[in-house]
Order: sequence, then structure tokens, then C-alpha cells
Amino acid sequence: MTTDPRIDHRARRAAKRVGLVARKSRRRAGTVDNHGGFQLIEPLTNAVVRGERFDMSAEDVLEFCKARDMGDAPVNNLDFTKDLSDFLRQALTECEAKGMKLPFILCAS
Repeated sequence: MTTDPRIDHRARRAAKRVGLVARKSRRRAGTVDNHGGFQLIEPLTNAVVRGERFDMSAEDVLEFCKARDMGDAPVNNLDFTKDLSDFLRQALTECEAKGMKLPFILCAS
């Protein structure tokens, strides 16, 4: 997958805009686990969001990021921390309503 460096840079900027990192393979393309393209990574957990085998083109990255920016893109485990914090907030609220004290502290971001 050889593309114009300008399109590659646009893909990296688009990924950064939606909170991801677009990493392009530097190894020789054509192996089983390396197709020579991009991989989208969630930087907080270093989890691969798309392109597990470096199989995304720059255009694929731009399309995914545009859809994600509009809220249409499917998300792998990126909402895990948000879901966990929502769950803990709900548990804390319910426990406080029952007069229970919790043995841990929640840090608000």
C-alpha cells in the first residue's frame, strides 16, 4: 500500500482529531500479519481499534475517522472506560441513597 505522503499525513491528523493514533507499518509488506498499511490505536490503552494486520489504507483511515467524528463508526472497546466510570457513578449514587459508605474513593476527571 504505497500512498501519497500528503494523504498519509491527512490520515494521521484525522486520527489525532478523534483521539486515536494512526500508525503505519514500516516493515516489508506482504507478510501474513502485515499488509503495509495503517493501524488505528487508542493511545490510553494501546489497543488496536482497526487494522489489526496493518490492512487499512490512508483513505480507510480518513473514512473511519470521519464516521467516528459524526458518531457513526462502530467502536471496539474504546468506550470501556466511559462505561466503567458511568457504572461506578451509578453504584456510588445508589449506595449513597441507601446510606452506605464505600471503602474506596472515586476520582473525578
